[in-house]
Amino acid sequence: NTDDRYARNRIRHHVLPALKEINPAAVQAITRLAKIAREHDDFIEAEAEAAARHLMLPNLNGIQALPTPIAVRLLTQVHSQSAAQGAQLEQHHIEAALQLVARDSAAELHLPGNVVLTHRAGETTLSVRECPDNTVAAPIEEATLPIPGSVDLSDGSSMTADVVPPPESFADAPRRGQCYAYIARDVASEGQVLVRARLPGDRYVPLGMTHEVKVQNMMVDGKVPRERRDSTPLVVAPDAGRIAWVVGFPPADWARVHGDDASCVKLAFKEAASS
Repeated sequence: NTDDRYARNRIRHHVLPALKEINPAAVQAITRLAKIAREHDDFIEAEAEAAARHLMLPNLNGIQALPTPIAVRLLTQVHSQSAAQGAQLEQHHIEAALQLVARDSAAELHLPGNVVLTHRAGETTLSVRECPDNTVAAPIEEATLPIPGSVDLSDGSSMTADVVPPPESFADAPRRGQCYAYIARDVASEGQVLVRARLPGDRYVPLGMTHEVKVQNMMVDGKVPRERRDSTPLVVAPDAGRIAWVVGFPPADWARVHGDDASCVKLAFKEAASS
């Protein structure tokens, strides 16, 4: 609760006090706004459920005649059910979809997660477009990364490990989607770590969490495309085989850098150059 590396603590320690200086009743106002937002969301959810029964989802015929908030809720619901890898719609996807279904002419729109929205006269559907087999990246082969040092991986990507002083601030600590991470020196007690693809049943405790998560589930929730999950590198301690980092996600809590550490290891991943 005192560690400002975490966004919730920075909000509690810095943002809320600043808002209170501007408006002493800021917290109460935010609470009221949250209550109103929940009430509005509950209303939209109830109306969407009624509309869903009328449309008999996943059929989307007639969605263009619904009020925009209801149409958006139904569109996102059906998309989340269709997109196997858990991809989500962004605002520009939603706007494009609503514009498409408002037309009289036939058209289709490709959405995240290999989903296609098809609109024709009297018919609107969402369907899954399977990836061709040749678009699925092969699993990377296991490799040894010396510390300090670098290694070229089998898919043309690479990873480096440098021994550096701990950062003065973890305000920019790696979060989802970033390709670097700091880990403790003792993770590489043998002077090296292993880099490999995920294996069935892989799990670890990400930094700041208290329970294990499956790497598979984490990649799904993190919107890692299905075709890239086996080429996403994992850094593993060579002695116990424990996962220290999954590229694109926080490092393991057990491998965290402590404030009194004299040095740490900065891992950095670089994707293969596009051909």
